[in-house]
Amino acid sequence: MSLLALLARDFGTFYGRVLFIPIVFFLLVGGAKY
Repeated sequence: MSLLALLARDFGTFYGRVLFIPIVFFLLVGGAKY
């Protein structure tokens, strides 16, 4: 939950989006596989 809080806090920043997009992609791919 703390990770989500950090992402939500930093989502408006450039690095926040740079980190957020690959994480979401990884979760979607992982969800599709498993």
